Parts: sequence; structure tokens; C-alpha cells
Amino acid sequence: ISGSVYGSDIASGAGAATGSKITISGGSVTGDVYGGKTAGTGAATGHTLNLYGGSVGGSVFGGHTASGATTGNTVNLGNGTTNAVTTVMGTISGGNGAADTDNVLNVNTNATAGNISDFSMVNFNFNSTFNQANPMLNLTGGAVTTIGWNKFKHTGNAPSGTSVLMQNTTGISIP
Repeated sequence: ISGSVYGSDIASGAGAATGSKITISGGSVTGDVYGGKTAGTGAATGHTLNLYGGSVGGSVFGGHTASGATTGNTVNLGNGTTNAVTTVMGTISGGNGAADTDNVLNVNTNATAGNISDFSMVNFNFNSTFNQANPMLNLTGGAVTTIGWNKFKHTGNAPSGTSVLMQNTTGISIP
């Protein structure tokens, strides 16, 4: 797809973008992917973005607003049943609003992104699609990732040996 993808877009005025669902299972998007976007004062909440393979040339936003809340958005990397790798060149963000709570990133297979931001929880879900030779989430955008220890969780049985859940060669800051 040439350009950006929008689950819902309030291009002008007040109004909320709520509850859209986007699934990308391969191919490429040259621009950004927005679960919901508002240009005015409305909120962008409750969106689900399923990235099950392919690439995004820009960034991914669960919710994006000019001035409203971006809460309750979920981004899923992989579906846990195939090892199709998703690559996002920009940042994967739960939201950008003044209130950006309850946004969740689920990492269900190996994925690469420039960075991640504005998530209340990052879940690493061990399953048979995880290639232990590579980081589960590899962050390559050249900026430090800042995220608290209390925002990580894992499910499933971790494979024996050493596994890297998240890698950023520029650095990870855990305040």
C-alpha cells in the first residue's frame, strides 16, 4: 500500500475515533499505520492492530490525537501460529495523547521495529514460532528505549538456554 493506513480517522473538528481493527498479514505499507487518529479534540481509544507479517515504512500508532486521550489500544506483533516476521521502520506507539494508559504491545513472534513507546504493558508470549537465535523484539532505530520493569510480562514456557526478549544496541533505559 502506498501511503498510510487508518482504522478510523477524524480529519477535522471534534470527535472520537473508537474501536477499529486493522490486520496486516504481509506485503508492505510505505507510510504509517493508525488504529485511530483524530485531528481535533477527540480521543483515539480501544483500537486493535494485528501485524502478522510484512513491513511498515513509517510508524505504527494504536491511537494518535491532536489533543485527546489515547487509551486502551492494543498492538499485536505476530499471531503466535506462524513465524512471519513483522518489520516496522519507525516507532510502535500505543498512543501519543496527554492520557495514554492501558495500551498493550503483544510480541507473539520475532519482530523488528525502530523503537517502542507509550505502552502500559509489553507482553512477550513464548510459543513455537519464536526463533531463539534472534531477539524476540529487535529495536534498530538508533534511539534509547525507555520503559519500566513493571511494564514487562511473559507467558508460555521459555525455551531452555538463553533468550533475548528485547534488544536495542543503542540502549534500554529502565527508570
